[in-house]
Amino acid sequence: MKLLILAVLALLMLAFGGIACIADSDSSWRWRQEARQQVMEARQQAREAREQARQARDLAREHARELREELRAQRNQLREQMRELRRDWRNSY
Repeated sequence: MKLLILAVLALLMLAFGGIACIADSDSSWRWRQEARQQVMEARQQAREAREQARQARDLAREHARELREELRAQRNQLREQMRELRRDWRNSY
């Protein structure tokens, strides 16, 4: 008798548990969809972050290039002034 009652209880638990699993399958599907959506958003944010980093790096390189050109021009101007001073010094003294 006890086994019969336990078997009936087990069948009832399986029946209601199975219904709960079937009813819950939509929520697990939604959970997967939400997880996929979050992954897609994270990938998009990573792409945007890489693009911003690339733009910042390009801007820094351009700024450094401009500074090098400016320094090169100043150095050439200073060299030319020094050459003129040496030429004038020989003739002056």
